[in-house]
Amino acid sequence: MALEYSSLTTAELHRKTYKCDLWRGFFEGVLSSGIQTFALFIAIRYYNAGEGLKSLIAASPFIGMILSLPMVHYTAGKGLKKSFCSAVPSALASICLIIGAWIPSLELYALMITISYICRSAAIPYLTSIYSDNYPHHRRGATFSKPLLLTVAISSLFGLAGSLLLEINIIYFNWVFTIVGMSAFAKALAIGSMPSKVIEKSSHNHPFGNFEYTIKDRE
Repeated sequence: MALEYSSLTTAELHRKTYKCDLWRGFFEGVLSSGIQTFALFIAIRYYNAGEGLKSLIAASPFIGMILSLPMVHYTAGKGLKKSFCSAVPSALASICLIIGAWIPSLELYALMITISYICRSAAIPYLTSIYSDNYPHHRRGATFSKPLLLTVAISSLFGLAGSLLLEINIIYFNWVFTIVGMSAFAKALAIGSMPSKVIEKSSHNHPFGNFEYTIKDRE
């Protein structure tokens, strides 16, 4: 049976989402390793960054999580698809990573890495909602686990390869982050290819209304 937001049947929707998510998981492995392993390393070893900039880079994933709340709130009810809203931050992260890789400025590097981190975290709620819509509830965990394992495996391999390259010459971080940036763009394409609903209108009057569910169950 075709669903109201897609011409695909439920089984076809599941398969297509899963296929796209495998590609997303692959490129997320490169992105995860590049940002989490090398971002602070380059800031410290190559740029000799101070405590403030290092703290900003380290805090940026959590800033992204907080900013995801108003982002979801203000995109709700605008007719935008969840896949589009999840793909755009990844595409923006791609641009920032490549800029940060090639312009020799500590401040610009820190800014670009911080924006990339924020974008990566801010897109998560949309992707989580796509899984909820497209995967059968009794198979959701099993279906999600395989792309997650792929992410972990690729992250380990790319972390090793990148470390070996930087051991030869740390200036090669330009190419490491170029590859990471290209992977962020490929991840955006994979997410954008996922069938998804438009974002439903929020029942809350302000961006942080969902915090109420920290103390009570959703009805």
